[in-house]
Amino acid sequence: MDRVPLTDRLDSHGIAYRHIRPQLAHADCASDTLEAVGPAERVITVRGEWIAGDKYAILDGLAAACEFPAYFGRNWDALTDCLDELPYRTDPEADVLLIISGYPALLRNSVPNDLRILLDVLNDLPTSGDPRFPATFPILCN
Repeated sequence: MDRVPLTDRLDSHGIAYRHIRPQLAHADCASDTLEAVGPAERVITVRGEWIAGDKYAILDGLAAACEFPAYFGRNWDALTDCLDELPYRTDPEADVLLIISGYPALLRNSVPNDLRILLDVLNDLPTSGDPRFPATFPILCN
């Protein structure tokens, strides 16, 4: 799959999404997404307003929601590493769907540069498509 920046894909409701599976690509909200989740997937839902703010609000909110280990370094590289490791720490045979709902609140109430970096981190997560290598898939929705 060609990499298209996450911020460049907006549906008719202004919702950014990432092509994961056809049935998830146009999920309007977390409940729509949950209905399409397969049995071998773990779902973590984070409300956008819980993590809106500056870099540290975003990092601390995601760390709490995803139960990052104590060694999490509160920086963007550490976020990338912990999101990449997330499936292996929870269930090594399952993908993780990281649903960030309330995306408009996150957009309105975050420092623009910090939000851009977060979106870059989410967009750059490796997705092999190989079931032997689970991955973390971010989904942004209203």
